[in-house]
Amino acid sequence: GVRGGCEALREAARQIIRAVDEREKMLLEEVAQVEKDKLAILAQAQEQAELDLARMRAVDTQAEGLLRAKIVSAAWLGAGGDRGQMLGGGGGGRGAGGPPRPGRRPPPPA
Repeated sequence: GVRGGCEALREAARQIIRAVDEREKMLLEEVAQVEKDKLAILAQAQEQAELDLARMRAVDTQAEGLLRAKIVSAAWLGAGGDRGQMLGGGGGGRGAGGPPRPGRRPPPPA
C-alpha cells in the first residue's frame, strides 16, 4: 500500500540525488582541469613575453651602440676628419689620421 509507495519514492529520490552528486563531481573535476590548463597557458604566455622582452632589450642595446658609433663618426667628420683616413685608407694602414687612439703619439709632421 501506502508504505510501499513511499519507499519507492524515497528510493527514486536517492537515485536522483546520487546522479546529481555524480554530475556535480564530474563538473568540479572539469573545472579543476580547465583551471590547470588556464594556468599552464598563462605561464607559457608569460615565458614568451619575457623572451620577447629580452630580445627587444638586446636589439635596443645593439641599436644604441650603432647610434653612438654613428654619432662619434659624424662628430669626428664634422670636426674636419677625413673619411678615407677613418676607414683606414689613409696613411698606408698605419693609422695616420682618424680619431687619436689612447696611448699613441700622433705621427710626426711631414
